[in-house]
Amino acid sequence: MKIELGDRDQNNIITLSLETEAGAAKDLYEESIKAARKQVNIPGFRKGKAPKGMVIDYVGEDYIKSRALNQDFLIGLLDEAVKKEELDIVTIVSLDKVELETAEAPVILEAKIEVYPEVKLGDYKGLEIEVEIAKTDIDKQVEESLERIQKSHTEFTEAAEDAAIEMGDQINLDFDGKFNEGTEEEPNWVAKEGMKAEGHTVIVEPGRFIENFLEQTVGLKVGDEKEIDVKFPADYGVPELQDKAAKFAVKINKIEKSSVPALDDELAKKNKSPKAETLDELKSQLKENLEKANEQEKETATEYALFQALRAATEVEVPERAIEMTLRNDLMQMSRMYGIPPEQMQAIIQNMAIDKEKAATRDKLANTMILNAIIKSENFQVTDEDLDKAWKEHCEQSNTKADDEAHKASHLDGIKQSLKNEKAREFLKAENKISYKELTEEELKAKREAEAKAAEEEANVEEDKEEAKA
Repeated sequence: MKIELGDRDQNNIITLSLETEAGAAKDLYEESIKAARKQVNIPGFRKGKAPKGMVIDYVGEDYIKSRALNQDFLIGLLDEAVKKEELDIVTIVSLDKVELETAEAPVILEAKIEVYPEVKLGDYKGLEIEVEIAKTDIDKQVEESLERIQKSHTEFTEAAEDAAIEMGDQINLDFDGKFNEGTEEEPNWVAKEGMKAEGHTVIVEPGRFIENFLEQTVGLKVGDEKEIDVKFPADYGVPELQDKAAKFAVKINKIEKSSVPALDDELAKKNKSPKAETLDELKSQLKENLEKANEQEKETATEYALFQALRAATEVEVPERAIEMTLRNDLMQMSRMYGIPPEQMQAIIQNMAIDKEKAATRDKLANTMILNAIIKSENFQVTDEDLDKAWKEHCEQSNTKADDEAHKASHLDGIKQSLKNEKAREFLKAENKISYKELTEEELKAKREAEAKAAEEEANVEEDKEEAKA
């Protein structure tokens, strides 16, 4: 394949021209003729029996060519050229020329593609990076895990007729809510779908409902009715309700009292994950799992701080189109994974804090661009031995035969890139001075929220810049 690349313009668009080997589309050309022969009725011949030349004359050679040069074939050619030239591509902007003189001739193709902007690396070695991590008390974590296991095996029995609700009870209630669309001085109480339910069962404890909702049911008895005043949190999942006052009319239908099992060997045997025969064995497994989880959280925090420092030291511009495409692809993947219908997915998208999602996606893409630039700068390579080992591990995990050439062709490049990424990450951890600062969970949460808000504001500034350019 012959490939020519034009110069990058101010919008990071380049023209890619390619010419295949002679006869690259011959098989598709012949298949197109066979398909057309089965579809057309040519006088004097039974359907599917007309000579090749007459079929071409009847439907026109342009039709045969256009069918042969289908979208999958053309995208495949472009994909091959992009990989060969090692281009970091955002998207194909347009197909400007597609030529095929005869079945035996080469395919000539010209397209405009958008590539990622060039990254101007700053210092990425010798940085002093402080990683903030949560203080951990492994013994306390084990105790909390055991308490959760106890609660998960709680049994509920219907309370006495005159019993009042206490924290930890399970209740069944009806509720009908409205939120204030107006102001405190001039309220406008509006009903909204999802704020009304009958026969709703919930355990009375913090975090199960809107803050301070269930707490206000304490003391009520079966048949009691009450109006409950609450306020939706500022980060509530439905933007329309964020930071809004609300009131709910509730009626208590049923109260059940809890019975928490003893913390003993019998409880350990009942637990499904981790499985254990004795309480001591359960504690040991919980401790091991928590230590692994804490280490993973530390690794995640390290990478977060590392790339935060790298972004600050690097000139990197993430294309708006790449952000939108990545967001859309992530959402569609989530839709397919969980079987969410398109109309429901659309409703989820409308209720998302899209600016926050864009900010996170922008950082994720910037990290990838920086990592790729460092890989090129340091010329990281993957040995055949490493690639063979990774391929075998992939086949074992995906239950794929190692000699499945089609699967190998579609996955090997990704595995190779993952190995390069891993090398680059280990290199960055080794070449920079990383220290750790322990914070309480409250301090860490406040810090993360402040950083998220700052990132969102920065994303808004970037979006304004993009709109100004347009």
